[in-house]
Amino acid sequence: MLNFSEEFFQTQVREGFEVKSMMKKAWAGQLEVLEEIRKICARHDLTWFADYGTMLGAVRHRGFIPWDDDMDIGMTRDHLNAFVRYAKEELPQGYKILAMDLEPEYDSLIIRVVNGTEVSMNLERLEKYHGCPYVLGVDIFPYDYLSRNQEERELHLQLMEIILRAVDTITAPEISKEEVEAYLSQVEELTGCTIDRNKPLTVAMIGLAEKLGSIYGPEDGDEVTGIWRIILQKNYSFPKEWFAKENLVEMPFENVTVPVSKFFDPILTLKYGSNYMTPKMVMDHDYPFYKGQEEIFKNIYGYIPE
Repeated sequence: MLNFSEEFFQTQVREGFEVKSMMKKAWAGQLEVLEEIRKICARHDLTWFADYGTMLGAVRHRGFIPWDDDMDIGMTRDHLNAFVRYAKEELPQGYKILAMDLEPEYDSLIIRVVNGTEVSMNLERLEKYHGCPYVLGVDIFPYDYLSRNQEERELHLQLMEIILRAVDTITAPEISKEEVEAYLSQVEELTGCTIDRNKPLTVAMIGLAEKLGSIYGPEDGDEVTGIWRIILQKNYSFPKEWFAKENLVEMPFENVTVPVSKFFDPILTLKYGSNYMTPKMVMDHDYPFYKGQEEIFKNIYGYIPE
């Protein structure tokens, strides 16, 4: 278990933002989840790296961005597939991997490792996760390879755009069942794949996107991307060497370190803009992430812990 000082868990103002004690406990608990991921990757020589807010936090704050409440890491698809195979057997009891091919109703291209499925006041668990009773996890962003053949690459991205935009279309409230079926048939014709009508359509379509998005391997291309993002940001790709083990450096992150690409400047510039070192309070989702869990906890135990 990681060591934290008692002072770490005190409510604190960072960059003008108040980080409450429970969020500090959640941060510490997420770092414990990250340690389990780190152990598996080390055992099997798998490469991972800090990504998104965690990468920016390491570079700019030497830890969590004060108004961030989760952890993001990345892996290239080949390493991520291997990680999932090993993690299914090696993660601690009670842990769960949320991924398209493991959870029948999971509908995200981001893979998530969580330390459980429900809030808990189990004393052993509270001790391990520094007093945080909530479900804690780490998001893993897949980096898929792009074909070095420009024609293949353009066709690949066109198909991905059709599929991902179809998800929005088929879930629109005004679309009829007949229109949905016609749309699905068109996607099947274009991709040569069959969409499983027995699954929720969003799950089936995003599963198809994941399948087609990962068709290329390291031998096929020199660049990697987040397939979901390059559809919206056409220049969102990076040389695969930027995430090779020899190009990662350990940077301080709270009381641990995380591997960060030596090429963090062009990566963060593409992700956040050239002024990424200037703190700007932006919250991309409901803060804190455990807001819904607080209500569940209150219904079970009659209070909200601090």
